[in-house]
Amino acid sequence: MTMQSGIFKQYDPLEKWGKYTPAKVAKLTPDELELYYVAKSPEMNVVFLKDDNGNDWYLWLKTLSQETLKVSFNPDTKEIIHFSYDASAIFPINQIVVEVAPENVPDEFTAAGEKALGGAFLFDGGEIIAAPIDYEAEAERKKLELLNQANNVIATLQDAVDLGMATDKEEKNLPEWRKYRVLLNRVDIIRPEWPEPPEDVA
Repeated sequence: MTMQSGIFKQYDPLEKWGKYTPAKVAKLTPDELELYYVAKSPEMNVVFLKDDNGNDWYLWLKTLSQETLKVSFNPDTKEIIHFSYDASAIFPINQIVVEVAPENVPDEFTAAGEKALGGAFLFDGGEIIAAPIDYEAEAERKKLELLNQANNVIATLQDAVDLGMATDKEEKNLPEWRKYRVLLNRVDIIRPEWPEPPEDVA
């Protein structure tokens, strides 16, 4: 059976068990007792997580199937943050965790591997789906990147000209790069048509 958690938040187990008498501690379940001793151990630097259904992460992960892919995602954006077949490799603070049967894991997600992180995939409507691409934002990023490259080339060529150190080739290249920069500035990110960068003028 596929399981989905609530949102896991950090908590301090000693707030619950710290004042327990030895008699009360003796009545804890073996799993709770394990958490109790981990929490009481001063050299252990463990962050405890509990979801809004009362599930402790370290106890809950033991109930998950070994066969399923465990996915943690941001409950607001649905963006997948971590994924692993080994639940203990996930640290889902402020995230929801869900099991996904292997047959429901899309091929492109598996092929993306680590690149699947960073907002490329969402967990929405019970499925792993590719995040819609914002083509305008991509074009804006590309435009800025190309403009930065052009600015660097132009600054170097201009320095050579200003200092009287430019070769004939550099002097001829400078106006070509300036023209390219103007064309780049005019690129419409909604319908981008990219100008070709100048080739070295012989």
